[in-house]
Formats: sequence, C-alpha cells, structure tokens
Amino acid sequence: MQYQVWAAAANKLNEKIAEDQKSSNIIPIIMNTGDMTQNGTRINEWFDYYNAGKVLFNKFE
Repeated sequence: MQYQVWAAAANKLNEKIAEDQKSSNIIPIIMNTGDMTQNGTRINEWFDYYNAGKVLFNKFE
C-alpha cells in the first residue's frame, strides 16, 4: 500500500489528539503540509489517501 506511512502517521496523530483532548485548553487541528496524491487526476489515489487517514477523517474535517 502506497499510503502506509500516512496511515501510521494518522493513527499516531489520532492517539495524540485523544491524549491532548483531556486538557480543556486544547483545540485539535490537522494541517497537511504535503501532497495528498501523486497525481490529482487519479481518483484511486484520493480514495487511498482518505482510507489511510479514516481514523482522523471520521472525526475531523
């Protein structure tokens, strides 16, 4: 799977956000600083990206 690293990062981010939300002064945000797909016209790459990060996308926009 091409998005294994992203999936692992998404899981780690989800764990960190869950931990941080125990504090009342934390507002979780996610900022993507890189390319989400190799080629934006390949629909399967978008599906792979979103499926790999679904742990985050289920809760956050």
